Amino acid sequence: KKWNPDLRFVNRAGSAVIWPPGYLHETSTLENEDGKCAASITLQYLFPQPVQFIRAFLPRLSLSSEVGHCHYRWDDYATFAMPMKPSGKQHKIDAQVDTVMSAVDSNGDGSVTPNEAEVHLRQQRNAMMRATTIATDQHGLDLYFRFYSQDVVAYHDTDGDMVASKQEIFESLMQWNVVRMRVKRALQLFAVANRSALEEFESSLDHMRRSPVILPEEHRPLMAQVFELGAGTRILTKQELRQIGSFSDQELWSLLSGRIPQLA
Repeated sequence: KKWNPDLRFVNRAGSAVIWPPGYLHETSTLENEDGKCAASITLQYLFPQPVQFIRAFLPRLSLSSEVGHCHYRWDDYATFAMPMKPSGKQHKIDAQVDTVMSAVDSNGDGSVTPNEAEVHLRQQRNAMMRATTIATDQHGLDLYFRFYSQDVVAYHDTDGDMVASKQEIFESLMQWNVVRMRVKRALQLFAVANRSALEEFESSLDHMRRSPVILPEEHRPLMAQVFELGAGTRILTKQELRQIGSFSDQELWSLLSGRIPQLA
């Protein structure tokens, strides 16, 4: 089906448009009378990131076929860039919160400031590796971690005081664990081509929605081919599933394109 965007407009030479978070867009060049080509450039801000938008819509974004793979970056906001395994058990989530507070809350007042977050994030291997691919000198590194720490704290901050309390961190980690476990369960059902169980699982989450989910009648070609194999057909091994974090991971669809002909 041809995409029918909500908005259409012409961006004249010398002008610019700022896209809000969560908007998909497409650009095309108008034909010129003289036949010459024109160029347009799309840039993304590194900071600030729309962290409160991500936090508010994390359940929806994580199952998106467009941006779900970005969870690899979003996870670090929730976990303060520390390695954590999602869990559905309360005591493990409580332990995650205690781990964060012990590592980041340096003055023990029960909250985390951007300055405390910055000291902590500079010590995290993944955060430093990402920073060094962007910053070219010490000044750049300092700016990166200053703004990154503000984004991390803002992700948890729900009352606008730019401080993440222990309760706010608990609530965001609770959401993160629930969402990641939900995606994991959906992928497990998909890995055995169980369409009915996957749809039943999706419908079971309606109590968290404004209105019941409308299940699609049509699916993307590879997904439709998976369901045609029949429930119970093992499409992906457990080892392969551990390497996939969302339905928009390219690794998932690459594996399926080679696996389906073998099983059909």
